[in-house]
Amino acid sequence: MAPPLKSILYNLLKTARDFGADINFEKPYVSYTAEELADLVALHGLQDQLPPELQPEIVAQPAAPEPQVPRSAPIPEPQPLGLDTPRMVQRPPVVAQPAVVMKPTPDQWGKIAPQTLARLLDIPYSDRAETRAGLTFNTHGPNDPIRVDSTGKVWFQDEVPKPAIPKPRARRIIKYRDPGVKEIKRYTEDGHLDESFEVAGDEARDMEIRVTLPSWQVGIYKDPRMPFKVHVYNGQRAFDWADIVMHYGGMDLVPSSCKRTYIGGDLCYDIKTTRETIEKQFRDLQLGRMIED
Repeated sequence: MAPPLKSILYNLLKTARDFGADINFEKPYVSYTAEELADLVALHGLQDQLPPELQPEIVAQPAAPEPQVPRSAPIPEPQPLGLDTPRMVQRPPVVAQPAVVMKPTPDQWGKIAPQTLARLLDIPYSDRAETRAGLTFNTHGPNDPIRVDSTGKVWFQDEVPKPAIPKPRARRIIKYRDPGVKEIKRYTEDGHLDESFEVAGDEARDMEIRVTLPSWQVGIYKDPRMPFKVHVYNGQRAFDWADIVMHYGGMDLVPSSCKRTYIGGDLCYDIKTTRETIEKQFRDLQLGRMIED
């Protein structure tokens, strides 16, 4: 007498599990039906190992459908009044924005290592200054740093001493379109000349202006130990004129004890007198607070 189909199916599944198949019996043998065991055999693809006469009874179960990834629903495009069927437009793809690197402020420059500061400001780290004047006039503004040296100074303009022997100078070339000049005359009713004036003409000529830059220039830098920018040339230093005026809130508010001086051709404020004035104002302010208390 042949064993029942339920026993054959269970033994087949148990043998496959012993050989490493991922088969878990959720309940004991007596609780299974032949149909449930047949579904397990078809699910794990074991029907080929059954006797030929039992294979037609085991029907392979269809594979479970793969989960569909939900797509973003199309957004209806706004249509003018009178259209009943709006068009469907596809949602635009989301583009990852690059990370924004915040540049340190001048107040934070003294707290950062020189090499790191140069990398954050995206400028060169070098102790070598330019040997020709005017090379950064067209590429950098007055408040744009150009390099950081090993002492932590942030340079806005390199100091270029006047050469002892003649050297080639830099030239600034400005090109523009010249429309020319046209004279217009107005006459009175009796034919006499009333007035004449000149306006832009109808021509278009390519013109250029060549400006020979000086052979020397004043250096400008921001020292982390100084509260203002410093102008330096030939061993003389002074505070930036605009920084002092901005500190006091106006040119007329700068105390007369802050002496003005020239560094090269730049009008500046003397470091010694300016420092003494600020320190005196600070002491007077502290003494005034102490008296009030």
